[in-house]
Amino acid sequence: HRSLPVLSYEDRKSILKSTNLFDEIVPQNEWDYSKNLKKIRPNYMVHGDDWKEGIQRETREKVINILEKWGGKLIEVPYTEGISSTSLQKAIKEVGTTPDIRRGRLRRLLQVKKSLRFSYNI
Repeated sequence: HRSLPVLSYEDRKSILKSTNLFDEIVPQNEWDYSKNLKKIRPNYMVHGDDWKEGIQRETREKVINILEKWGGKLIEVPYTEGISSTSLQKAIKEVGTTPDIRRGRLRRLLQVKKSLRFSYNI
């Protein structure tokens, strides 16, 4: 399973908008890019190159095939060794948490997940 992104969609969108490099920023709410690609028909799609192998390889091939239909190009950003969402999550855990941080995380989870499972220890 995939973890919740470190930054919310709105935070990521705000950062991208501030660069003035994009005409439009569109949420990707499912693992399959096909629907958005066919709707928007972008000239370029940018994605990290860590999907060339492994479970996302088929998704990558599908994206390339769809983009080719109108001459769109896939731009792959090289993976940066040692920087990952897992290492960021670990660093955040090491810093610690507060009730406000936990409430904020719960609020984000409720916004993006269809269902949640909780466990607690007494």
